[in-house]
Amino acid sequence: MRRRFWHFPQADGDGDGDACVPPVLVYADLLATGDARCIETAKRLYETHVVRPVRQA
Repeated sequence: MRRRFWHFPQADGDGDGDACVPPVLVYADLLATGDARCIETAKRLYETHVVRPVRQA
């Protein structure tokens, strides 16, 4: 286990503060498996939770 190094704002009921892990960590973990299904899921997560918010900023 690792110590958590991220801090999300408290949940305010709109769903934004309800995340457990930053999406980029989940993305990296899925890629590291090498499994084709996990890599496909990582690509979807990347497009919806990593790249899209950056493009909107």
